[in-house]
Amino acid sequence: MIQVKDSAQIEIKDSKQLEEWLADNHKKLDSIWVKTYSNKILPYFVSTPEMLEKIITFGWARGPKWRLDNDKSVQLILKRTSQPWSYLEKIIATRLMYSKKLHEEGKKAIFDAIKNGEWDCETFENEIEIQY
Repeated sequence: MIQVKDSAQIEIKDSKQLEEWLADNHKKLDSIWVKTYSNKILPYFVSTPEMLEKIITFGWARGPKWRLDNDKSVQLILKRTSQPWSYLEKIIATRLMYSKKLHEEGKKAIFDAIKNGEWDCETFENEIEIQY
């Protein structure tokens, strides 16, 4: 297992806390481990789509996730450099872009991915057409 004990960490109990942390720190750090609660702890549970929405907004990506115990896990989030975009990330990013909720760093990450060929626009457009 990856050692997270001595690494930078935050614990969140809702997606707003993650959004606030990213707003304050997305330019200061390159990565952080985010401690989250399982869906058994409902008031404090943050779903994967909720987390992705917040990190994509600021141009960040998700890394490995490890279970700490039955109630908590830890997820690495990091500034997006050349990580491939998953289908779900593309859907969320597109929705954020159309709703004008992307931070400038989030827009830059998308445009860099398109420019570098990490975002296959043609395939993505075909996938969207199949969905609707």
